[in-house]
Amino acid sequence: MARIVVVVAIMMVVAAACSQGLALSVDDDGDRVSLRPGDEIQVTLAGNATTGFSWELVEYDPAVITPLGEPTYEEGDVELVGAGGEWTWTLRGVAGGESQVQFAYHRAWEDEPPESVFSFVAVVAQ
Repeated sequence: MARIVVVVAIMMVVAAACSQGLALSVDDDGDRVSLRPGDEIQVTLAGNATTGFSWELVEYDPAVITPLGEPTYEEGDVELVGAGGEWTWTLRGVAGGESQVQFAYHRAWEDEPPESVFSFVAVVAQ
C-alpha cells in the first residue's frame, strides 16, 4: 500500500511539472511547438523600451492559441540608464489546430518594417 502511495505521489509531481508550460525565447525562432488545449507557453523577448521600440504580438489564430492578458516588461540593469529589458507573454492552447504566432519589434507609430521578427508554429493537439 505504501508503494502505491509513493508511485501516485511521483506521478502527480511529474504531471504538475509537465503542465507548467513551455518557455520560448529568440533561440526558438521558427520552431514548431506542440501543446494540448489548456497548456501554456511563456514567450520572453529582449528589447529596449527606452528607444521607443517594443515587441508586439501581431499574428495568431485565437481559435487555436490566445494570449492571457497583456505582456509584462521587466527592466534589465535598473542602475544603468537606457538599459534594455524583456517582454514576456503567456499564451494558452485553446483547441486543436495549427497557428502561426508572430511578434514584431518595432515603433508602433512608424510606418516602417519591423526591426526584428520572432515567430513559431503552435500545434495544439485535438
